[in-house]
Amino acid sequence: MSSRQSSLRPHRKSVPLPAQARLSVQCWGVCGEIPSLQSREYGGNTSCVEVRIADQRIIFDAGTGLSVLGQALTHHAEPSVSFNGHIFLSLSQWGRTQGLSFFQPAFDPHNRLSVYGPVAITGASIKHQLMDQMRLPLSAISLREMRAILAFHDVAPATCISLPVQTDLNQTTPLVQPGAIQVEAHMINPQIQAMGYRLSWRGLKVVYGTAFDLNDERSVQSLLHLSQSADLLIFGAADVSRHLRSPLHPAMVEAEYLQLLERLKPTGVRQVLITRHPPLCADQQLQALETLLHQQNPRVSLARENTVIQLHP
Repeated sequence: MSSRQSSLRPHRKSVPLPAQARLSVQCWGVCGEIPSLQSREYGGNTSCVEVRIADQRIIFDAGTGLSVLGQALTHHAEPSVSFNGHIFLSLSQWGRTQGLSFFQPAFDPHNRLSVYGPVAITGASIKHQLMDQMRLPLSAISLREMRAILAFHDVAPATCISLPVQTDLNQTTPLVQPGAIQVEAHMINPQIQAMGYRLSWRGLKVVYGTAFDLNDERSVQSLLHLSQSADLLIFGAADVSRHLRSPLHPAMVEAEYLQLLERLKPTGVRQVLITRHPPLCADQQLQALETLLHQQNPRVSLARENTVIQLHP
């Protein structure tokens, strides 16, 4: 798996800022549905993207990439500093929740973890959806075994969650601005009750919409609405399982993505990162697809594990 930092750069340019004044995006899992051993350059863990702003860590989806993030957090953790994280789930399909059972910070009683997600089509809360998945015989680890302070929040369409930011990490009594980060939830795929999210902070906007349906006009319209004036759009289609049944044809996928990218132009999106790659695709196929897309729009790239993008207000 690639460890290189992305060469992507934000559209906005500014002088170097201290770490607490930057928004950092890192991909920990970029594969759709199931983990893959086919790609060494792009990576084989399932969906997980981390956004870090000062002391806040906002995580979108909890695929197997979350376990890798957990290992990194544990390795670099300071004994006196607890972890306080927020996980926003698009929905509770396995490919987006597989890593939660193996997220090491969730087993430390000094840590806090808030999990947000939509109510299922069946009416089950996000907590009950995860409890059903993480129990015997389906899982060797249950949700009850986690020792961190856990909070679960059902997210309805048009909900806006405010998260405080510690703006000066060096002060003994740091300045905290309530509501400095806004995370808006929007239903982007009603057929499967899937959410997309728009994170806003100091004028920057990052959109995470990886469960929309390319063949459903309502779903596409929801993504277009969510993406208005975004500095970074991270998107991927909900259904990549068709590529498990037949080989990927880069030209065919390119045509689908180019059609969507053309419709995204009026939204003013500045940078696009495509994720949830078909799990049976080798590096050569993904490279061919990325080359085709990049030739049409140089601000479009395929996500790689450990891709890091920094945005400055």
